[in-house]
Amino acid sequence: MSLADRIDPRWVLVDLQAGDAEEVFTAVTETLARTGFLEQAERARAKLLDRERIMSTAIAPGVAVPHARCEDSGRVGLAVVRLAGEGIDFGAKDGQPVRLFFILLGPPEATAEHVQVLGQIARLIQNRQAIARLLDASSAEEILDVLRED
Repeated sequence: MSLADRIDPRWVLVDLQAGDAEEVFTAVTETLARTGFLEQAERARAKLLDRERIMSTAIAPGVAVPHARCEDSGRVGLAVVRLAGEGIDFGAKDGQPVRLFFILLGPPEATAEHVQVLGQIARLIQNRQAIARLLDASSAEEILDVLRED
């Protein structure tokens, strides 16, 4: 299963205006709740924020992979956010702002699938050309096309 197969097109937020992690997580979890993936946005947002407090998930220049286990999701799902502008401070070790987010949520019992998706994202992030295309994409469909190809 490709990364694109795990993403509802409504979960791809392109040119989101956000000033910090909380704003990013609020936009994503509200979208996931509105589309029926989450029962309740607030608990998922809190889980993502708690995970970031442990250690930043900014793992590549300009890219972060926030992830959490959440009882409010019945399955593993992935949202993609590409911020407008230069990105936000996300506690990256390289000090670079983050503009591209792969946000993974799933139920506590889906450990193997959660780890599998994290591995797929890690492989994608190593492909600098794909990341550049994701950063340049003008629509959710273009982002999904890149994810289908990889």
